Amino acid sequence: MRLFKQPPVLQNISSVSVKNKIKMNIFTQLPPIIYTPMLNRNPNKLVTKSITKPPAFHKTITSTYRLGDLVLLYLSEEEKKEILTDHPNSIGSKYIVEKNKNTHIQNIDLFSKIVLEYIEKNKEILPKDIENSTVIHLRLGDVIAGNEWHEKLKRPLDVNSIIKSIQSNSKNKDNKKYILGKCFFAKSSSTNYDECITLSNNYLEEVIKSLNAEHFDSGNADIDLCCAIKAKLFVQGKGYFSKLIVETRKKLNLENIETQCC
Repeated sequence: MRLFKQPPVLQNISSVSVKNKIKMNIFTQLPPIIYTPMLNRNPNKLVTKSITKPPAFHKTITSTYRLGDLVLLYLSEEEKKEILTDHPNSIGSKYIVEKNKNTHIQNIDLFSKIVLEYIEKNKEILPKDIENSTVIHLRLGDVIAGNEWHEKLKRPLDVNSIIKSIQSNSKNKDNKKYILGKCFFAKSSSTNYDECITLSNNYLEEVIKSLNAEHFDSGNADIDLCCAIKAKLFVQGKGYFSKLIVETRKKLNLENIETQCC
């Protein structure tokens, strides 16, 4: 395993060879199986994979699917058009279409309605015990060791802080734990891919072992989001995808352990 002398700086609580960049229509999480890289896969064909060890990321994934930014921040019309083109059957595409028809409805209200409808149609894909489980989201990829200011703001949470925050929630500390996390690189990401991927794998493995958790990777950002929405307890990670999960769960009166998203 490749080692680096200077690991990323971790903040307290709260995708993969450079030579083969592939623009994919996925964004990115129940007994162990062998992990195989999800390359050139139809994003509309939902396949659930369950593993107890983190996958090694082998191809660079750049994605246009910035769901948190779409709902909570701002995307240009061109960026929205990319989502509609690259992810035509996604929650994000449905949100864009519905928002254009219902501009008077608050973003989070509309998004929550769409998510609940999506969950109802795809609930068989989620873990059977998800409503009694804790889901922890980890933002991986560029933010681990990227050099851009927006990446440095999203350095990962310290593992001990994650453990402490879960243990402090006495009624849920013994829940089954699922980790959501996949390397993510956008157009604006730094290009030190190999370093970010290696350190992401190391960090993911450390969190899984420390929490005796299971890595849930559906290969589809919408299913991952639904998994987090349906959990009994959600532990927020960095970035606006995680923030969007928190805001949706608040709307549904569900419990969260919140951290600073950026």
